[in-house]
Amino acid sequence: MTADSSETWFIADLVEAINVAGHPEVIVHVNKILISAKSSSAAFLKAKELGRQSSMRYKNAAGETVSVRFLGLFQLNLINGDLEDGVELSHERLSVGSLEAAKAMVKNKGALALFRPEKKFDGPDYVDASLMELFMRDVETSRLESESQSGQKKSGGRKPARRQKGRPSED
Repeated sequence: MTADSSETWFIADLVEAINVAGHPEVIVHVNKILISAKSSSAAFLKAKELGRQSSMRYKNAAGETVSVRFLGLFQLNLINGDLEDGVELSHERLSVGSLEAAKAMVKNKGALALFRPEKKFDGPDYVDASLMELFMRDVETSRLESESQSGQKKSGGRKPARRQKGRPSED
C-alpha cells in the first residue's frame, strides 16, 4: 500500500483482547500497523476502523471458539520521513540514572526477538484452525520441494528456491 503524495505515514499500536472459550486467561496483542492519512485526526479514525475490522470469532484446532476484540489504541505516532531504510518509525523518551544504565539497555544479537528461539506459549491455543491447516500444507509443500531440489542437485538440475514467509534468513 502506498500513500499518495498529500498523505503522511503514521504508526499505530492497536490493542486486542483474545479470549478462548472455557479459559479464564485474556491474551493481549499490541499490533503495530502503518497508517497513511492526510492528518492526525484522519489517522486516528483510520486506525480505529482498521482495529474494529480485526475483531473476529473463529475455532481453534481443539474446536474451541476464539474471540478477538479490538479494545482501542495504545499509541499513534507520526513517522517523520519517507519510508525507506533507516527512517525512524517511532521513539521512546526515557530518563535513566547514568550512561551505564543506558548501556545496560542494549542487547546482543542473541537476545533480540528475531534471533531468540520462540518460547512455548503456556496460555490457551488461539490459533485459527483453518490458518494452521494452510500453514501445515505450506510446510509440507516446502519439504517436498526441498527434497525435489536435493534430488535435482544430485542429477545436476537446478530449481529456484521458494521464498519462505516468516523470519528472514540470518546473514
